[in-house]
Amino acid sequence: MKIAYLLMWAVLAATPAGAAISAPLAGEKVPAPLAAGSMLQAGLGIVADGREPEEGLLVRALTPGGTAERLGVRVGDRLVAVNGQRIEGVRMTHAMLDSLAAAADGQVRLELLRDGQAVSLAGPAVEAGTAVSQGCGWVSTVGVPPRVTRKIFPAAITQINGRSTPLEEQNRYRVPAGRNVLVVQEFIDRHRIPTADVRRIQRMQARESARAYKVLVVDVEPGTRYSIGAELIEEGLTPEAIRENAFWQPVVWESRPEACR
Repeated sequence: MKIAYLLMWAVLAATPAGAAISAPLAGEKVPAPLAAGSMLQAGLGIVADGREPEEGLLVRALTPGGTAERLGVRVGDRLVAVNGQRIEGVRMTHAMLDSLAAAADGQVRLELLRDGQAVSLAGPAVEAGTAVSQGCGWVSTVGVPPRVTRKIFPAAITQINGRSTPLEEQNRYRVPAGRNVLVVQEFIDRHRIPTADVRRIQRMQARESARAYKVLVVDVEPGTRYSIGAELIEEGLTPEAIRENAFWQPVVWESRPEACR
């Protein structure tokens, strides 16, 4: 199962808790999380790293079936203009980026840098998450995660493929087979963390709000249920790592067959 998890940026600042992304196999290696407040996912269907806006927005993931994926945007591209508006050096919010994308009567023109070369893409805007898939599966945060053996704790899925999940907790969420992008909020037991570090985490989360959530990309197999949790990274309990929200990561801690139609 191919896994990636990222921090969500400005779009989450205005999004209620409850969205999601996919999970890793037990023991599978995953990359270190990005700094807090660095990721943005907009109506274009792009999850982008906004830490170095002077070079454009670095594309880290694409919403399945979204506008950017259909136009041919690739992970690793840098987005430098939307519908003729240059965005290098600008701290974009989700509303600003969506406004630029919506300014041409349903048509979108993107200017990118790909391996140092300029690339232009254009086409109609589409609603994210409309890709046709064969079969379906489930993602869930219900269950008893392995707190002691693997330091994995409860989590909440706040978005799935760019759409907010219901405010009330559900037993599971039906998702199409294939790649799914979740936004995850951690609920790690605070008594497992030193008091001084808990205070640092509280300050960071108060500052970052929903931008402290993280993205998990799950490759869903048909007829499979994936249990999502938050893994505590104890070596990440340093003042600098906590400022960067690097003390945890979203994971899939269990997958098992479950019929889905």
